[in-house]
Amino acid sequence: MPAQRWSGSVAAQSVLGVLAVVLLVCESSPGQGVKGGKGRPDFIPAAYDDYQNMLEQLGIRKMRKGRDARMRDTSDEATANPHKETMPDLMTFKDGTKLKSAKQWPKRRAEIVDDFEREVYGRIPRNIPKVKWQVVSTVEGESGGIATVTRKLVGHVDNSAFPKIKVAIQASFTVPRNAAGRVPIILQFGGGFGGGFGGGRANSWMQQALNQGWAYGTISPGSIQPDSNRLREGIIGLTNKGEPRRPDDWGALRAWAWG
Repeated sequence: MPAQRWSGSVAAQSVLGVLAVVLLVCESSPGQGVKGGKGRPDFIPAAYDDYQNMLEQLGIRKMRKGRDARMRDTSDEATANPHKETMPDLMTFKDGTKLKSAKQWPKRRAEIVDDFEREVYGRIPRNIPKVKWQVVSTVEGESGGIATVTRKLVGHVDNSAFPKIKVAIQASFTVPRNAAGRVPIILQFGGGFGGGFGGGRANSWMQQALNQGWAYGTISPGSIQPDSNRLREGIIGLTNKGEPRRPDDWGALRAWAWG
């Protein structure tokens, strides 16, 4: 959670993260090393395609066409998923043993989490570089009669292992200026440094947070990892030193969750 990694830089503001991801607005991550043709970094071959590379690793030769909103839907739930019956049973261990008590659940849950990591979201690497947070601006303001302090931060990810990729995580947060001690913070994903220096409209979620004595903030997912066919860049590319992903490596969603 971002607030945890901000703790060293913003301890004086005493902000405690709570959980709340609201909106995804993505942009390309800046500073991705030396550029080749058409904005491609020079360490990525001109003909390389990340999506096609993953299809080849998985042995997939053709993808069926997805749903088209401009055409009449002719799908049939009865035949849409022929593999439905082969899905693992929630209450059965991988060795076939049935789960019979609450004490057994943590072990079964670990199996399910492992499946999701391998098959859906990918695994977070153990060698993720450290992030050093820097407060780049501090602005005092007012919103709905509440005095506020807004700070913009940049999280500089250590790229000494692969200098051709630079990752600078953009984030901001606003707290009531007179907050005594730690307060909860609601975070959203947004572009750039996110919202302005006040809560905005009277009934906005940001103003409602301030009214409760809470803080709100924004973190830019695209500054962590672009959600595009460029997964040899961003934090994923940096951790892999510019090399292609393996099928069970993390993708953009898992990278955003890490951020």
